[in-house]
Formats: sequence, C-alpha cells, structure tokens
Amino acid sequence: AASQLCALSMPGYEKDRCAVHSSESAICAGLRLRSGHVELAGIPVKGLLDLKLNDAYMLGLKHLFLASASREVYESTVFYNSLSDVLHWHHAPPSVQLCDDLACLAHSLIPNF
Repeated sequence: AASQLCALSMPGYEKDRCAVHSSESAICAGLRLRSGHVELAGIPVKGLLDLKLNDAYMLGLKHLFLASASREVYESTVFYNSLSDVLHWHHAPPSVQLCDDLACLAHSLIPNF
C-alpha cells in the first residue's frame, strides 16, 4: 500500500518512499485502573465490536487483541459466527487473542519479553 497524496508530490523514482508500513497486529481495547492495576477494558457493544473486527479484516491484519472482558460480546458477533464459513472470507481473517492486562500484550507482541 502507498499514500496517494505522497505519491502525487514525488518524482517517479522516489515513489517507493510513499510506501505505507503497517503492523500486522492491532489492539482493540481501552485501559482502566482497578485496585491499583491497569487492565484492558472491553468494547461492550456488539455492533461496534463487529465494525472493529471487520475493519481489521479489511486492513489485512493478521492478529487482533481484545480485552478478555469482551469475550461474551465477541462470541456474539457476526464476525465470530462467520469464522467457520470459508466462503465468507476472501482472505484469512485476523486471529483474535483475548488479554486481561498489559503484561499479556507485552508477552504476545514483544518476542523474548
């Protein structure tokens, strides 16, 4: 992928400088302080979570991290219920991992943490 605005302003031989480098992972959760510990806060609305999941799919992300508190909502989404339908997908959907806190994210995102 490349930035079209950037490419318009660059001479032809420099257009490769406009490449968009994106991560293959995203975190879809908020933060909250509970009993002195930072936890991941979930998305409580099924429709909003479905939108986020579909956005991650459209962006071609490979991994998506959700708050463990979102498990019940996640398992009720159209996205989740379509995972086993191979005809629903044009490419592989992102794998979803549930995490409770920042330590879980760090262990998943940072090798040898």
